[in-house]
Amino acid sequence: RRLSGVIAVILMYQIFAQILKAYYFAVYEKHPELDQKALLAVAKRKFEEGIANVYETIDSTDTR
Repeated sequence: RRLSGVIAVILMYQIFAQILKAYYFAVYEKHPELDQKALLAVAKRKFEEGIANVYETIDSTDTR
């Protein structure tokens, strides 16, 4: 049971990494003049906004 929890966490981080990478390349396509540090900062902010939106949606649909 504990191993499945560890596997779930690893999968979750892999999914987050894929999403963050997608944001990074999307920002890079729009703003190729930015350096790597700035690109990562923008991608990270967009990613965090996306995660916050997911949690807001979950909270608003939670009818317990």
